[in-house]
Amino acid sequence: MTPYTHNPNHSKRTRRHGAVLLLTIVCVAVAMTILAGLVHVALLRHATQKNHIRAAQAACLVESGLDRAVARLAADPTYKGETWKITAAEFSNAASLADDQSALVRIEIKTVADNPDKREIHIQADYPDKPKLRARRSKQTTITLVTPAPEKTEPEKADPKKTEPKQPESKNLSFLR
Repeated sequence: MTPYTHNPNHSKRTRRHGAVLLLTIVCVAVAMTILAGLVHVALLRHATQKNHIRAAQAACLVESGLDRAVARLAADPTYKGETWKITAAEFSNAASLADDQSALVRIEIKTVADNPDKREIHIQADYPDKPKLRARRSKQTTITLVTPAPEKTEPEKADPKKTEPKQPESKNLSFLR
């Protein structure tokens, strides 16, 4: 056996390989950090986009709720409101069907104290109807109920040009026996 002798070239080569390996590891770590940051930014943008879509849908639902309240009040002045649940199947948006997202629109109507012909309408829309994901929009407005004026009915004047419609002539349907 030969005793181990120290080779100065061997030590420099090993250090050089170690430095290259360390530099490679640092470069890969920096690249992974940058990539992770880019993925994080992309996910944040996607979440922000979905939040904007939900907010726009909730705003549309508020307007629909207001239209519904006005129509119901026109048909029935004693209408006090409702909770309108819209299922995902009722939406025409295919994305809401995929997420199984329903909506909830609360309509509340109060008579204004100093004017019985006025109604205060409160609308609140939640889309989707899931607490962690929902966008909530609301609107409040006051409307005046319009009662239709009675139509003036004037007696019809006899028009000399109009004649009674002729009755169809009856045919003799007697049969020979």
